[in-house]
Amino acid sequence: MQRERIASFLLFNKYKENQRELRVQANFDHLSGVMLRSTFMDLSQKAIEQPECTDLFIGLVDIDYFKQINDNYGQRLSQLRFSCGVIPLPKQLA
Repeated sequence: MQRERIASFLLFNKYKENQRELRVQANFDHLSGVMLRSTFMDLSQKAIEQPECTDLFIGLVDIDYFKQINDNYGQRLSQLRFSCGVIPLPKQLA
């Protein structure tokens, strides 16, 4: 009986872990780790619709020459440039 409970517990934990991983894969870019536009739009809309949402700031950053970097050096390098540009922003805005 105890082994069955432990096995069920471990199986349930593995299931939850897999579900989290699938959510990450579905909502974030696998190269840069940046949230996908569709996910951002969905979460933004939900935040705006909240009655207690009185202060909301949404910033948009244009990364200079992104297309040129992608065209000249390939997607892998441009994704690296993109992720380096996105990750520091929250720290700088805090």
